[in-house]
Amino acid sequence: MNLWSKRGKFSIIADMLEVADGGAGKTEIMYKANLSFRQLEKYLRLMLEIDLLDETSNNGRKVYGATHKGITFLQRYYAIKELLKTEDDNSHRNGSEDSYTITEKLLLLSLIHI
Repeated sequence: MNLWSKRGKFSIIADMLEVADGGAGKTEIMYKANLSFRQLEKYLRLMLEIDLLDETSNNGRKVYGATHKGITFLQRYYAIKELLKTEDDNSHRNGSEDSYTITEKLLLLSLIHI
């Protein structure tokens, strides 16, 4: 990941799912996924609501883990990203300012059926 480029919504979700795959607390997710606290809270709410993450308690500490749906999202995200790598590269070179990349659009369509 290039730290100087703006990450898309799906990229942030994928980063968070990778960190949470084995179970992680808020601080670990925030630092390893390179998020602000505000971003962390926003995405945690969304991901819990759509069942990409689950929340458990371990000795009074909230632990977040990727659900089956979250793992499926991650697998599809990376598969589509790899398939369309050159298309995304070309759209960025051409100065496309579309709010969603081609990868994100196709991933969104594929996730409707999870």
